[in-house]
Amino acid sequence: MLLLVMLQVIFLGGSLELDAEKFVYGGFFGLLMLAWLPGFFRTRHMWISHPIVKWLLAVFGVILISRFAGAAHGIPTMDWFRDLSPMLNYAWILLGVYAFGPGSDMRKYGKFLLACIALVTIPITLQWMYFRALFDAPGTILDNATLGPGVTLFGVFLAAAFALEAKDKQTKRKFLVVAGGFVAAAFATGTRTVLASIGAGCFAYFLLFRREGRVSFRRVISVVAIPLALVPLVLFALSATKLIDTDPLTGRYAEALTSEMLEDDTVQDRVMETLDAWNAFRQSPLLGQGLGYRTETVYHIGGVELEPGAFFVHDFYAYLLAKLGITGFVVFVGFLLSIIYQAIKGYFRRPDGFEKYYFGSMAALMAALMLMSLAGSQFNDRLSTAFLGIMVGMMVAMDHRASEAASPALVLAQVS
Repeated sequence: MLLLVMLQVIFLGGSLELDAEKFVYGGFFGLLMLAWLPGFFRTRHMWISHPIVKWLLAVFGVILISRFAGAAHGIPTMDWFRDLSPMLNYAWILLGVYAFGPGSDMRKYGKFLLACIALVTIPITLQWMYFRALFDAPGTILDNATLGPGVTLFGVFLAAAFALEAKDKQTKRKFLVVAGGFVAAAFATGTRTVLASIGAGCFAYFLLFRREGRVSFRRVISVVAIPLALVPLVLFALSATKLIDTDPLTGRYAEALTSEMLEDDTVQDRVMETLDAWNAFRQSPLLGQGLGYRTETVYHIGGVELEPGAFFVHDFYAYLLAKLGITGFVVFVGFLLSIIYQAIKGYFRRPDGFEKYYFGSMAALMAALMLMSLAGSQFNDRLSTAFLGIMVGMMVAMDHRASEAASPALVLAQVS
């Protein structure tokens, strides 16, 4: 699965156009999915009754129905499939029980996953720093249109799970530094919604701690101090060494505190984009226009008008309404909420350890992703859906292990 994630960066990250290499990746993806089919069916009795999976199957059902709605609106099958393709990564959730069997060391795999997220974060951060004009570089290297900075959210909260689970101070500090590194990377991209979303996820974690009565002022300070300290430290180091021009970066964050933000082209474009999606929803409120529908928004970048004909809408909830209607909106949001509910339930039901804090991190991550998707859609982003599919699959596998471990005790209790 992680190999497919890396191949997405190589084969699908270059442009929004339908290039030949994308068909190569599509063929490879299809072959692996076919190879996994026996595992899907062999383990279906283990995952088919899981609440998250039930909602996921409903999502795929609505997406299938959207093809008929799209055909009624003249949307080609290829456009429907191109819009669907990032969401196919959610099928990896069904692989959870199959991929992470009883002998799998989930903690060890989590570390490997964290390393992969860190590896992907490096080129994405450089790409967005180049895009923000923080430094000059050959355009062919970093001029990439489809890799979003939201990947740092996955790194922050997965690292937080290891930091909270750590028994010794040295290990705890190590993973706090890793989490702080992801926060610093998010800051360096200049993407304000990512930082706001990290804050929302941290607040969700705070609520979990508060519910258990284990929050202390000292603990909160220790968790947030290193990430907050790293950001200005990184900024000062970059400014002092003159590696990058920090003025555009600081100006971008300063703009968010003034009324000038309302005059920003990107903000105005996204407002118009959302209005276009809303109008599309009003024309077909029950089932929407169907996947593959393209907004008619004209974007303004540096005084240049651009008509990308893109499938995405920055506000994911407007995307759902426009393309899947109120039916798809209710089902997909139900799917997202089911992940949060199962994560919270898993957190409170487990003793201290990696699994407990992994579930807590999943609840925090989902809160962050749902907030970010108001302005930077994550639930149909290729990298985000890939990592989310893997991480939710791990949740389903952990739930299955817990139910198997509890069932003999339950039977014994009933006999007694």
